[in-house]
Amino acid sequence: MAQAGRGCALRVVHCCAPGLPRLGCRPCCCLSLLGTHLPPGQIKVAVLCHRLRCHSSDPSLDDPIPQEYALFLCPTGALLERLLEFWRESKRQCAKNRAHEVFPHVTLCDFFTCEDQKVECLYEALKRAGDRVLRAFPTAVPLVLHSSISYLGFFINDSPADTIREFAMAFATEASVLADCSVKPCTKQLHLTLAHKFYPHHQRTLEQLARAIHPGHSCQWTAALYSRDMRFVHYQTLKALFQYKPQNVDELMLSPGDYIFVDPTQQEEASEGWAIGTSQRTGCHGFLPENYTERAYESDTWVKHRTYTFGLAMDVNSRKDGDSNSRRNGEFHPSPASRGVGSVLALQATISRRSVLVVRHGERVDQVFGKSWLQQCTTPEGKYYRPDLNFPRSLPRRSSSIKDFENDPPLSSCGIFQSRLAGEALMDSGIRLAAVFTSPALRCVQTARYILEELRLEKKMKIRVEPGIFEWMKWEASKSTPTFMTWQELKEANFNMDPDYRPAFPLCSLLPAESYEEYVNRCSVSMRQILSACPQDVSGGPTSTAAVTVTWTGPLMLVLGADRARTTPLCPSNSGQPPVGVILIVSHGSALDSCTRPLLGLPPRDCADFAQLVRKIPCLGMCFCEESKEEGKWELAHPPVRTLTHGSNSAFDWRNWIAGHGAQ
Repeated sequence: MAQAGRGCALRVVHCCAPGLPRLGCRPCCCLSLLGTHLPPGQIKVAVLCHRLRCHSSDPSLDDPIPQEYALFLCPTGALLERLLEFWRESKRQCAKNRAHEVFPHVTLCDFFTCEDQKVECLYEALKRAGDRVLRAFPTAVPLVLHSSISYLGFFINDSPADTIREFAMAFATEASVLADCSVKPCTKQLHLTLAHKFYPHHQRTLEQLARAIHPGHSCQWTAALYSRDMRFVHYQTLKALFQYKPQNVDELMLSPGDYIFVDPTQQEEASEGWAIGTSQRTGCHGFLPENYTERAYESDTWVKHRTYTFGLAMDVNSRKDGDSNSRRNGEFHPSPASRGVGSVLALQATISRRSVLVVRHGERVDQVFGKSWLQQCTTPEGKYYRPDLNFPRSLPRRSSSIKDFENDPPLSSCGIFQSRLAGEALMDSGIRLAAVFTSPALRCVQTARYILEELRLEKKMKIRVEPGIFEWMKWEASKSTPTFMTWQELKEANFNMDPDYRPAFPLCSLLPAESYEEYVNRCSVSMRQILSACPQDVSGGPTSTAAVTVTWTGPLMLVLGADRARTTPLCPSNSGQPPVGVILIVSHGSALDSCTRPLLGLPPRDCADFAQLVRKIPCLGMCFCEESKEEGKWELAHPPVRTLTHGSNSAFDWRNWIAGHGAQ
């Protein structure tokens, strides 16, 4: 979110200076280029000049479009930290809802327009209104939790609410007189929203998380004046993750951190993987690659102008606008120093869950080199060699023939790297595995192995093979059941396999003429078997003999697990209980759908929709489910690690390059 002068000398310069209402550069970004040793007046001129340079190609630079302004009452201090903790946990456990789109706040005056040359008058109106009610403002604002089927939040009642409404009314009156604009103060129930428009089955979980927030936490309330560009109110907002240099004249240049406004109704001209949008930083309009961006909130682009902190008798222009806001890069980041271990433990204690992580296997070798990959790496004598670095160093020994790899291909070198990268990220996330299950496909077993190696569990956890989570047999290229590596062959190849696991479906049950109904039923039965092998009771759950299950439909990993644990660094193992963990399922892309829908109580997806969905699941795509211990219901949640995105790298023949070079 853009802020005026956060932590720098530009405290009295508002982001939307008169005459430059909609230039998207942030002052602090400009100051990083200019330095802060200049006097405030020179800094203001330098910043405005920098903005003009950024918007030199902005076709709407001279359009007389005013900004929209709004006044919010925002919490600070310990209460804000707990609210941000709730934001983070509710998003992880119950997915995003409408409340996550804006920072914690109480709306005092909804958005209104103001002419650019009169913006300074709004600052004076804020100061006058604040000074008028400063002595009467309550030292503690009582918050009462209110819950309904689609709303959860704190209500402000009684005399504190009357004082706050008086402040909002005073600001509206002063703004009307000084800035000649129409401001509508809030006259209804004052509220601080915690969750809005969520799934009904998440209500109980959200209420439990909200009860961990004690309204009595110390807090100084701050009135903050924000603005937004009214042209893009109903647009989607994207944030650039990487730099992109245009390859054509109709493309946008992207820099990390840029915000792009995208109109969903005007995307017909964009091909798959591209979008048409307007850069906030430059004002230019054009095409951009979607995989260079991530979804952001519109409020990330709002500009904070002035704040008035109640309880502090100081001039409004000297207040540190950035001190009361802990939101950076579109996410909430509470201060590590102020977040106590007790608050984290309190949130951890609210919900106890079993969890399942389903992961698609890594890139397989035939995915890169085609169906004839085995012919490319086999000598006339039937020996394997490495014609390209993306072929694995070696192949495990099979008692029958190397030809059995043709329909049971291994991971490529990149697939091995992807699997290790995912395992490293899972290690950093602090989760603990309770069991690992895999499809019988070699690529799934390999993916599970390399994940376990990065988790340093390859010798402690045995991999359990469950044929029931193998790919839909209709999609098998050979039109017959592949010849998988036997348990003995995997053991000889140093895979730590579990010989005692009894699968729900034997290998002989995988028949080529399998219907879609038979396939989804097979996955459903297999999931019941997997869950029964990992009981819900934590105290009696698996310890060092956890298992891994992997299936295949392309690189995908599915993980099922007992209660997902968030580590607390100060006390890593003081409970005396066996470690709580996640059930990891490494399978095919189709398993992300066919193995999770039975958990969620959803019917099978339409066959055509299922096929379309599976094609879009990338290598190491993940799907994470958690179970509410009280209700016994499963819910989708954010995976513990981020997605893995990378580009292609085509083959290169130096002989062709030399020939072409000599011809020039």
